[in-house]
Amino acid sequence: MINNVSYNDCIQELSIVIPAYNEESNLARIVLEAEAVLKNHAAERLEWILVDDGSTDSTWSEITNLADSMPDVIPLKHTTNRGLGAALWTGMAQASSEWCTWMPADGQFAPQSYVDMMRFAEGSDLVILMRDDDRA
Repeated sequence: MINNVSYNDCIQELSIVIPAYNEESNLARIVLEAEAVLKNHAAERLEWILVDDGSTDSTWSEITNLADSMPDVIPLKHTTNRGLGAALWTGMAQASSEWCTWMPADGQFAPQSYVDMMRFAEGSDLVILMRDDDRA
């Protein structure tokens, strides 16, 4: 139990947008690690929306490989780099879950942070995940 929120108080479905620009070396690892942690905490559905924001490396190939192996991956691509805001907008416009969040493709946030966020979502209108630089 964290701050009086039970581990059983999780949301039913979650869309996670991952904007990626030249993240070929991180993307698959981040998605697979997060999937392993989060799959037991979204009771009905976990949707992955991966947005290649005009990468010049093999990020798009990594995204399509993940989409081929994971049925809940939606692959999206910008032909040119349009920036984080545009990539988030593109991804969130495709989200179909009750809840939507985003995750940096470089692993800035531990997947467990999203589990904690999901616990606070039930009965809330908005939950914001912030990094606390004072913690290791």
